[in-house]
Amino acid sequence: VLAHPQWHAGIVGIVASRIVEEFHKPTVLLLNPPGEAARGSARSTPGVDIGASIAACADLLIGHGGHPGAAGLSLPAENVDRFRRELSRQIEHHRIDAGPDGLRIDAEVPFGDLSLSLVEQIDRLAPFGNGNPKPVFMSRRLAVADDRRIGKDGTHRKLLLEDSNGSKQPVIWFRGADVELPDGAIDFAYSLSINEYRGERSLQLGYVTSRPAEVVRIDVVEVKPKRLPIHDLREEMVQPADLPSDAFWLAEGTALGDLPFRSRLDAHRSKAGCPLVLWSSPPSQALTNWLVETLKPSAVYLVGQETTDDSLDGVLKAVAGMAKYALSRDCRLPIDRLAARIGTTEAVIRHSLLWLEMKNLIRLVEWESGDVVRIDAGDGSVPDETDRRILQAELDEQLAEVRAYRRFFKRAKLADLRLDG
Repeated sequence: VLAHPQWHAGIVGIVASRIVEEFHKPTVLLLNPPGEAARGSARSTPGVDIGASIAACADLLIGHGGHPGAAGLSLPAENVDRFRRELSRQIEHHRIDAGPDGLRIDAEVPFGDLSLSLVEQIDRLAPFGNGNPKPVFMSRRLAVADDRRIGKDGTHRKLLLEDSNGSKQPVIWFRGADVELPDGAIDFAYSLSINEYRGERSLQLGYVTSRPAEVVRIDVVEVKPKRLPIHDLREEMVQPADLPSDAFWLAEGTALGDLPFRSRLDAHRSKAGCPLVLWSSPPSQALTNWLVETLKPSAVYLVGQETTDDSLDGVLKAVAGMAKYALSRDCRLPIDRLAARIGTTEAVIRHSLLWLEMKNLIRLVEWESGDVVRIDAGDGSVPDETDRRILQAELDEQLAEVRAYRRFFKRAKLADLRLDG
């Protein structure tokens, strides 16, 4: 739990996520300006229900809200130290089975074997996200041949790594400028992607982590599936009247037609054990799993209608429209409600808001409890081109994952959807 009076309120959630990725510990970042309540965001690791842990500290808080992976909160500034101690205690009581600790390496690959065709084959395993993480690869005993800072403020990093056979690969390390690399040879974990720029395609390695070169341990986790009645209607001509009247429905997006909007956010208020109708294709495996875990449905009905616009222009237009509406009212945007309204992930919403701020169309003023951001109008000035390309690449990647998961949801075998645990 870290607090500071001058942190940028609009990025504490994203920074908390980066800290979790770097140190593999639940993280809470709080903004505590003098004379005001402290407020901020929490992000968790697999195995810790951060939403329940924070809820158990409610007597110290002004407000809170969230789920096992993330939460928002506010509290009196004088309670921060007590909250830090109590949260550490509550985390021990809210651990869930997440398998063995440590980074899971999918394959060890010599640099000389990396190629565009390898990445194309890996991308056939998409969509990647929670429940199907992007493969992580490792190469051993690498030397750092070059190390440069890039971006407008030098916050990003570009490395050139070389193996013992002389094979070299460039590595992009977003927001890695201030992180110390181990001395000497390193074991390097990374993701693979294809960078397309000005009509040219090149292999791109994304930094995951590194350590002094040593032997790595690989753990294999056995997954025991549970059985759940699943009615596959994805290829059928289905009318709403054909489906159970007492079911919980997921029907989100901007292309629902005459069907009423039915939000994921209502799941907590629904009766456990009711049927689950996935009328819309969910945007992620994480949301699909969360609905099943939260509702514990007696049966699942797969419909998978196309009710969303997942294009970059479509999403940015929708988010900009909701931001414009908020500016005419109370200037507050709840992240989860925006995600449900558009039918996308909260990560897409956050990146879209950062993109709009980068374009100086809005300004993210502060983050309030419950993962709500207060905004103001931007000044319309011209953004830095390097920052624009980096942020747009991140948003494009988020949207590509959403589109890939929806395609997967429509075509996958029932066993591959992992609806029964």
